[in-house]
Amino acid sequence: MLREPINPYSLFDEVDTVYVGTSQVGLEALMAGKKVMTFGAPFYGGWGLTDDRQPIPHRHRQRSLAEIFHYFYVWYTIYHVPGCAVPSRIEDALDFIEANRPG
Repeated sequence: MLREPINPYSLFDEVDTVYVGTSQVGLEALMAGKKVMTFGAPFYGGWGLTDDRQPIPHRHRQRSLAEIFHYFYVWYTIYHVPGCAVPSRIEDALDFIEANRPG
């Protein structure tokens, strides 16, 4: 259990499995190729990608990680990017981050 703020990606190389309640870090762990065990009902759980300890009875289909990524980051999320139309596209958000990150 870590109490100090830390970038979770810096820990992924040190572990085989990530245990979460409903944290989004579980989705990030899946994207990093880690096994994920959930104890809650996160939006990415119940689709066959995670080891779910809490039943999610209304999810009966298998989904790929690419599908979950698309639903969450492309289809569902509304981006507001300075200087772009609202809602903005994910590509606009990524371009803005790339152009404005330090270093």
